[in-house]
Amino acid sequence: MGESHPESPERLRVLDKLFQSKPEYKDILIEHSDNISDDLLLSAHTPTYLAVLEESVPEDGYIQLDGDTSLNPYSLSAAKQSVAASVNAIKVITAGECQHAFIAGRPPGHHAEPHKAMGFCLFNTVYIAAQAAKQKGLNRIAIVDFDVHHGNGTDAMMRRNTNNGFLFISTHEWPLYPGTGGPETSVDGHILNIPVQSHSGSAKMREIYEGEVFPAIEDYNPELLIVSAGFDAHKSDPLASLQWVEEDYHWLGKNFSKYKTLSNLEGGYNLESLPTCVDAYLSGLF
Repeated sequence: MGESHPESPERLRVLDKLFQSKPEYKDILIEHSDNISDDLLLSAHTPTYLAVLEESVPEDGYIQLDGDTSLNPYSLSAAKQSVAASVNAIKVITAGECQHAFIAGRPPGHHAEPHKAMGFCLFNTVYIAAQAAKQKGLNRIAIVDFDVHHGNGTDAMMRRNTNNGFLFISTHEWPLYPGTGGPETSVDGHILNIPVQSHSGSAKMREIYEGEVFPAIEDYNPELLIVSAGFDAHKSDPLASLQWVEEDYHWLGKNFSKYKTLSNLEGGYNLESLPTCVDAYLSGLF
């Protein structure tokens, strides 16, 4: 998006510094991912939208797709490689080579709807990864979104494909961008939207997860848990005000660790708290 944009390249630079600086990450796997096939992208997005993206890539500078989402000459390639990394992780997990994977990619994905870019997002990475897992023979796939913003794109794809058998759960600050995911929008056994009041803090967050989120996941008994891991609910984040702390992310990771998991980076825009939150989450998860 650009160095001055909240969703800037610096987000991944600070995570790279984290992974380089701590001995527990010395064996982290860093590899180039092949471009994703159009067939998988079309499992989430419309052909018209993919064509618009391809035609919109500028030769230089930026072109706006909506009020806060833009393309430069490299954005589309980066987005495809981020999706490809998640699909590659699905292959590794389903082959039994690892239990957990975390993708530090950008741009994020959970706001991207079937037919449009939105909220810094071009492709809905988690939903595409779920489709890839289904192609690998998994049937019970839960997508959990703890980003501070509602995953409206994932929600829209769930409603568009009601026979996919997936479970989608989103906890998100309410009211807040994008203004979707109200309490009346849940669909029994399919979509669980849980709005959370501003400034409600850690105690309320843990009450919601222990009382609603974890029981719903346990009842569903997923073969794979795909996580939209946004760290913008942290108390220092400039785009929201839920007031979570690092220990909350450690606690989430620890509770998710009983399942096979693929976690994809979504939000988190304070460059000091983002690496500490990711570190806390991963230390719980692994």
